[in-house]
Amino acid sequence: MPTVAGRDFVRCFSEKERSVEGTLALIDSRIVEQEGAIAAANRTREEGYARLAALYLDHATEAFGPMSEVSRDLQGLFAKRIERRTQIDGDIAKARAQRDAAQADLEPARAKAGAAERERDAARARSAEQLALDAKGRQLAEDAKALIDAHREAEAGLEPLRKECAAKLAAYEDDALFRYLIRSSYRSDGYRRSGFAARVDDWIAGIARWESNGRSHPVLRRLPEYSQKRADDLKARALAAKARVDVAQREFDESHDVPGLSAASVQASGEVARLIELVARIEKDLAALENERRQLENSTDPYFAKAKSRIREVLESDTIVALRERARATPEPDDDRIVDAIEAAEAAINEGRRVLKSTKAERMAREAEIVRVREAHRQFEKRYTGTYDRFEPGLNLDQLLTGYIAGSVAQDLFWSSVHRSYAYSAPMADPNSAFGGSGGGMGSGGGMGFGGGDSGSSISFGGGDSGGGSSFGGGS
Repeated sequence: MPTVAGRDFVRCFSEKERSVEGTLALIDSRIVEQEGAIAAANRTREEGYARLAALYLDHATEAFGPMSEVSRDLQGLFAKRIERRTQIDGDIAKARAQRDAAQADLEPARAKAGAAERERDAARARSAEQLALDAKGRQLAEDAKALIDAHREAEAGLEPLRKECAAKLAAYEDDALFRYLIRSSYRSDGYRRSGFAARVDDWIAGIARWESNGRSHPVLRRLPEYSQKRADDLKARALAAKARVDVAQREFDESHDVPGLSAASVQASGEVARLIELVARIEKDLAALENERRQLENSTDPYFAKAKSRIREVLESDTIVALRERARATPEPDDDRIVDAIEAAEAAINEGRRVLKSTKAERMAREAEIVRVREAHRQFEKRYTGTYDRFEPGLNLDQLLTGYIAGSVAQDLFWSSVHRSYAYSAPMADPNSAFGGSGGGMGSGGGMGFGGGDSGSSISFGGGDSGGGSSFGGGS
């Protein structure tokens, strides 16, 4: 029967790998589903305990007994809650009274500040009018105004002057002959040339129109600096003149009590600002108190939350049997249904955890299988997928591989079973060739051939036509 090429069995390994990987993917999806179911059951249980705690706030005596520690804790919390509500009501009434009083004082304070400001402005106007009527004061004001106007005009002209001088200097210095004369210090105290060199410079100066341009160049370079100094000087003189006007103005202001009226205006305005700030602070405190009062009315206050937490702490430590006994002791019909829901949720959680644990163990087993099949695949391709590697047709690699992956076939047994079906097949030698491929022979002498196997070798000796020959071949 014809043998089977080793590379034809590679497909079997690939199919097994895909099969185990598919199983792993299914297991992963089951794990996600089981974790989601456990989380949902946990939420149901938590919601059940929360509903039961809220329900027992009104039936703590029946559920826990009148002398129990929980009942005493709840009585203390509710007493503090009532005390805090009474205190908040008093604080709210006090804050509202303070706000109303501050708002009542605010309007007169604003009126007083407005009157003080008007009186100050009238005194300033009278002082300025008297200064304008005074000859010396009027002259001081006119001088100061003239200097201020001159300074503003000088400042406004600085930038255009700089740009104009820069443009003209660029035009001069673009001329190569003019630049040469500047570098040579022509017609300056530092000029040292004489004779023919001086006559050449004079000739160049004529071409560059030095007589007119040479005088303008230094002026253009220094003009912005001179203008800036003039503007700075005008500014200093204007400030000094303004200071003299202010001194004269203060003399008239003092005669009309402008400083005192200004201080009174500042004080009145400060009182208005203080009252506005006081009203805003009281409004903020009042809003916080009213918000806390609403929490007490809606049972969302910290005392209520602590009471529910205390009840829930006891309920979560109870067994289902204890929860049912508490439910029987209360007149509420809903707590029995809530306990049923909690019991069902806990059963679902426990069952889900058990199944999840076994599923994760199954996944670990499948991970071991994928490691085994990949390693077997790698070893088979390395050993048995050459050109001449073939197997007997009776080899059932699929069955062997299934047992090996599952662990029922040991590794040594798997590879020995594969190797027993191995049949190495090298090409036959051409009898007309001078040399043989797997058996040796020569027409009138000896021949030699070599062949290798995996698990054994044989040697045979025989005669040729007129001489000796030997062949070496391998068996399996």
